[in-house]
Amino acid sequence: MRVAFTILRSNYYKFFAPIIDESLKRGHQIYCLHDYSQPRDGLKGYNFPHLKSIPSFRHGSTNVLSYDNSENLIHLLSALKIDSVISLETPDQIFSNGIRPKNTIWALLQHGADVFTVNDPETLLNVDLFFCWSNEWVRMGEEFYKRKCPDKLKNGLFEEVKSKIRLVGFPELD
Repeated sequence: MRVAFTILRSNYYKFFAPIIDESLKRGHQIYCLHDYSQPRDGLKGYNFPHLKSIPSFRHGSTNVLSYDNSENLIHLLSALKIDSVISLETPDQIFSNGIRPKNTIWALLQHGADVFTVNDPETLLNVDLFFCWSNEWVRMGEEFYKRKCPDKLKNGLFEEVKSKIRLVGFPELD
C-alpha cells in the first residue's frame, strides 16, 4: 500500500511519527509530502517543513517530496498512485472546493479539540475516515455541534460522520 502524509509544518511529525513507523514496519511505501507554500518567516517560520526536517524511523525510511500548491499535490498523489492520505486537514482545507484525487482514501487524524471547531459536520463528510482519540471526544464533538450548528445535525448528519470515525487512541503516546 502507498500511504502519503501531508506535512504543512515540521511539527506534524509529532502526530504522524508513530503511524509512519508502524506503516513502515508493515511494509507499506510511505511518502511524506511537504507543503513548500508555507511561510518561511514570521511567527511560524521556524516550523517550515524543510525536506531535511524529517525524523528517522526505527523500521525504515520514507520518500520525502515537496509540493507548492494544491494542483501540484493532486498531481503528486496521482503520479505516485497513492492509495491513502493521512492528514491533519480535510480536503476542503487543502483543495479549492474540497475536490481531491479520485481513488485515494482520505483519512483525517484528530490532533486536538480544534478538529471539531474548524470543521463543520459537512466538511467532515468529505473525508473517508476520521481517526479520533476516543468515544468521549466523539461525544464532545457532537455536543459542540449541537450548540454551534443545530440545523446541520438534522436528518442524521452527525450519524453519517460517526460512520467514518475509527477510534485510534492517542498516537503521540505510542
